[in-house]
Amino acid sequence: MITRILVLGLCLAGTASAQLNARLTVGYQPLSEAFDNDGDRDSIDRPVQETLVPVNIAADYTFFAGLYAGAELSLLYRDFPNYEVGGVEKDRGAFGISELDLKVGWGGSFVVDVGIEAGFKFDLGKHPGDLEEDKVTTSDNNHAFHIGGNVGFSVLPMLSLGARINLVLPLEREVRNAADIEEDRQSGTVVDAAATVGGSVGLGGVSLLYGVDLAFFYQGALRVNGDVAGQINGEDPTINMFHVIPMVGVGFGKHRVKLTLGAFGEDAMLGIPLFGKNISFATVPVSVTYGFAM
Repeated sequence: MITRILVLGLCLAGTASAQLNARLTVGYQPLSEAFDNDGDRDSIDRPVQETLVPVNIAADYTFFAGLYAGAELSLLYRDFPNYEVGGVEKDRGAFGISELDLKVGWGGSFVVDVGIEAGFKFDLGKHPGDLEEDKVTTSDNNHAFHIGGNVGFSVLPMLSLGARINLVLPLEREVRNAADIEEDRQSGTVVDAAATVGGSVGLGGVSLLYGVDLAFFYQGALRVNGDVAGQINGEDPTINMFHVIPMVGVGFGKHRVKLTLGAFGEDAMLGIPLFGKNISFATVPVSVTYGFAM
C-alpha cells in the first residue's frame, strides 16, 4: 500500500538509485480497548482480549524511470486466551497467511515529489466454515483492488511534509461461514489517509530517521448476501479512527532498522488512537522493521 511505500521512501534517503528494496515487519497489537458506536472509549469489558502479531514480507523493484512493481505477503498470528467454546474455556487462535498483494506504481519529482500506486490483494485466509473448533480466521476473506497516491516536499534540508491517501475496494465473494453455510460477503470500502512529517539527519555513515503521520482510517459496513450486517441502533456499523503513527530509525549503508508505534491491519497501519467509532485497538501498538536496498 501507499502507506508502506511512503515509509520505505523515507528510509531510503541515501539509496535513491537502488533498484530492489525489501523489508520484513513484525508488529504487536494487544486489543485491550475500543471505541463504541457513540465514540466513547473504554476497556474491553470481556475476559477475552485478542492479541494480534502481523508479519509482513515485501519487495519492490524499480525497472524504468520511477516505475516499479512489487509484492507483499501478509501473515497473522491471532490469540484468544480462555475463549469459551460450548461452555468450555480453551485457548483459541491461529497463525496463517492473510493475503498476497501484487502492485505497480510510479514515483517522481517535479516541483514536489509525487507517487501513485495500484494493485490487487489476493485473500489467502481460510473460510470460517473450514476451520477447526479452536481456530480463528486470519483474513477478511475478500479479494480487493487498491489505489493510492502521495505528495511531498522539503521545507528544510532535514524536514519534509506530505500527504497520502489509499483506497481499498473489496469484491463480493462466496464464503462458507462458521455454520458451514455459503453466503456472499463483501467488506466495506477502506479509506486510509494522512498528513505526514519526516526526515533524516546524517551522522557520519549513519542516518537517524524520524517521522510521524496524523492519520484517518475509515471502513464501510460489512454486507452479507447484500444486506448490511450488524446494524447498531438502526445505523450502519461503519468504522473510523483518527490516530498518530510516530517512527524513529537508523540507516547504515544499504540497511535500515526502524521502530514504529503502529501495526499493520489487513488494509492499513493503525497507530496510537485519538478518537473513533466501532473499533477495537491497542493503546500503543508497535512494529519493528528491517529493510535493505540493492
